[in-house]
Order: sequence, then C-alpha cells, then structure tokens
Amino acid sequence: MSVKIKNTFFKVKKGCGKCPFHTCEECNEHLCNNQDPFYCFGFMGSNKKCKTSDCYVAKIEEKDGDEKIDQFHYDCGKCPSDILDLSPYIKTKDTTLANKIKKINMSNVQCAHCNNKPACNVDTFFESQLFCWEKELKQWTGTKGNRVCKKGLCFVGTNKREMGIAQGCGKCSDKQHLEKCFDCSDSLCNEETKLSQIKCYQLKFNQQPYVAKAKTCHPAIDSCYIARDIFWRGKKF
Repeated sequence: MSVKIKNTFFKVKKGCGKCPFHTCEECNEHLCNNQDPFYCFGFMGSNKKCKTSDCYVAKIEEKDGDEKIDQFHYDCGKCPSDILDLSPYIKTKDTTLANKIKKINMSNVQCAHCNNKPACNVDTFFESQLFCWEKELKQWTGTKGNRVCKKGLCFVGTNKREMGIAQGCGKCSDKQHLEKCFDCSDSLCNEETKLSQIKCYQLKFNQQPYVAKAKTCHPAIDSCYIARDIFWRGKKF
C-alpha cells in the first residue's frame, strides 16, 4: 500500500511473518499492523522510529586547542533551538570538550531538516544544502549560517558609508544599501575574498623611509588618490 504524507508517497509494506528489513516492527495481535511508521537516521547508523515525519541532521563543531570535534548528530524532529546534552552520542577524552558537549546550544549549530522520505537526514543531504556566511556591516568577523538558506543564493557586499562588509542569505538585487555586491549559489560561497579589491600606492608625509609602498585597499574603496601639501610633498592612497 502507499501512504501519503505531506504530498509525498512513501512505500509501506505490511503482511504476515517476520520483519524483512531493519526499518520494521513486529506485533502479534489481531490486525495490529495498522500503523504507518516513520524512521529517521539515528545514532551509530541506526534507524529511529519517530512520532512525526520530520528528521534533522546537525553538524557539531567544537575546538579546544589542537583537539576538536567535527561530527554529525542525527535525530527525529525539526532542528532544535534549545540546549542539549550530546555526551551520550559524542565521545572525547578532552575534558573541556566533554563539558562543552553536555550543554550544546543547538540554535548556534548548523542544522538541516527534511521530511521528504524516511531516513532522509544523512550526511550527503546536509552537504547538499545551502548555508551562507552571515555578518552585519558593523561586525568584525562573519559566522557560518546555522540554518539552510531557503532563498537559493548567498551574498557578500560592501557599504562605503559604514566602510563595512555584509554577508548573508539572499540576492544582491534585494540589498539596496550595498554598492558592491556578489551573489552565489554554493554553500558558504559568499566569502569576503569574492569582492574585488583595488591596490594603491601608499605614501605619507611622515613616513620613513619616504618610499611609496603598494597596499591592498578595503573592498569598499574603488579608487586611489595623490595629493601634495604646501611643501609640495606627496601623499598617496
């Protein structure tokens, strides 16, 4: 028979006898197999029965000096935003990391949700999703976006007035405050290095030795200048 869930048809097999494969349950009462189970990929390659047809996969990244954790976590449901204890699933000998994974704030973790088929929350599904670097104009550094970008594009752009760089999910044509902007469709593609930068000679009045040096300008700057003071000394930038 076919069971329709969220406009997608999943094949469910029911009958007499023992389970023919691992995503299966047995019962021994009259007409007991009348439910339509849904499974998600779980811990150590297991299949976990879920209450709803939602699965998620999250990438746990933690670091303590040279020691680090870079591991996927799988479960039923939608991407959580609360604090979870993942110590039963992630093992480490590093005491600092062991304490960190006992209180993981899942709202700060990259996570992807799916419900198109059972056990959809595998590594390859996560890796096929679009995540973007995110940064406000006045922030110094960007961070990896924690949720999938549903707009299909990432952007990185500059604002001359703020002398800042912004990154995020969306397309350049929707960002009116950005003069120079680049958008792309690969995960974490919107790096600051994608913005073109002009090089200018730099020479200041009090610079020693008084020799012009090439300098790469901030991406928001798109021109060079040369000026002279009353003593006819040059200044370039």
